[in-house]
Amino acid sequence: MLIIVSLIAAILFSLIFCKPLRKHPVPFYILALALCCIFGLLQPERFPDWVNAYLGPMFRKGTLGTGIFAVVMFLGAMGKDSKLRKYLMPVRGRLSILASIIIFSHVVFYLPVYLPKLYRPGSMDTEKTIATVLSIVMLAIMLPLFITSFRIIRRKIKGVEWKKLQRWAYLFYALIYVHVFMLLLPHVRTGNKENMISLIVYSILFALYAIMRIGRSGMPLFGKVPLYILAALLSAAAVSCTAVSYRMGLTEFMEDVQEDETRSEEVKEAHETESSEAPESDDGRQQMNESHEGGMEDAEESVQTNPASEQNASSAATAVSGDYIDGTYEGVGPGYNNKIKVQVTIEAGLITGIEILSHSEDEPYFSDALALVQDVLDQQTYNVDTVSGATTSSKGLITAIRKAVKKAIPE
Repeated sequence: MLIIVSLIAAILFSLIFCKPLRKHPVPFYILALALCCIFGLLQPERFPDWVNAYLGPMFRKGTLGTGIFAVVMFLGAMGKDSKLRKYLMPVRGRLSILASIIIFSHVVFYLPVYLPKLYRPGSMDTEKTIATVLSIVMLAIMLPLFITSFRIIRRKIKGVEWKKLQRWAYLFYALIYVHVFMLLLPHVRTGNKENMISLIVYSILFALYAIMRIGRSGMPLFGKVPLYILAALLSAAAVSCTAVSYRMGLTEFMEDVQEDETRSEEVKEAHETESSEAPESDDGRQQMNESHEGGMEDAEESVQTNPASEQNASSAATAVSGDYIDGTYEGVGPGYNNKIKVQVTIEAGLITGIEILSHSEDEPYFSDALALVQDVLDQQTYNVDTVSGATTSSKGLITAIRKAVKKAIPE
């Protein structure tokens, strides 16, 4: 629920630091930029878990910037007689600058990862491609808005011209929602409840702002219909669409899992048929058993000499002695963004290869998570540790490998 935490943090910051921010804004700008650099450039392993869970992602993913922009948005949509508006309006421009610094840092951190993929068709799913293109458009809109928010620049522009330029902020706000929607939708389709709730919160937040802003503008669009009823209807529509996407995605995910299980059964039946049609002699069977036992001894010896824990060594020995059926097997696991699909190769009863067939995880987290693939190959078990800083991607990768390996175990 990162967006909820970010919204609360943005509101509390605006209320508590309103007066200092009004008198001395520069130190806040420098602090925001410094925190963005710290959390964007340093590896997550350097920070405690609570920092990696909330504070770091709020800056790195830009959700704190979105939360501050939400405060700026609603200040502009409130009535002129609102006490909250009167209290915070003097720092509205400064809040916009802070939010822009955080969003700029977010773009600098992620855009170099995804921009090259735009030139490689098929390297990203449709939603992430749209989100990347929108990031470029948003950056082009935000830059002049950011520069003209500084008072020293604003004073040199005529009031009428400045207001015309600031109207582009409405398009920028709309693109924020579309950008976030495209990023969260694949998560929702995999049955990720946390991202479903986040998408609902975003939908309600932006729907409420749109209604309040249109209502304050005096547009005779809604007639005599109360604004709170319109807000409730629009929010209910957003919640319903998100829930339907979640349900459809969960159903699709379960169908993929069932399809993989069916394919596994077909492979096992084919293997059993081949075995029954080509019986081996007692001498050949004995020779194979001796060879297999020798392979097991070598594998167990390599596991025991590996500097892993005794628990991993024990599970590895159990896995090897499971007498896997040779072949290639696919498995699917839920990642942070979407499904992670892998192909595991079994040769001579051992796990000899793991290939990533598809994924939609963020970089550099997924590259970090790939380190556990070598652990699986070395220890011959999927009971390996997750990679710190890429926990969700690691769990999804381990789940996919586990499901693939289990298909190679004869019943």
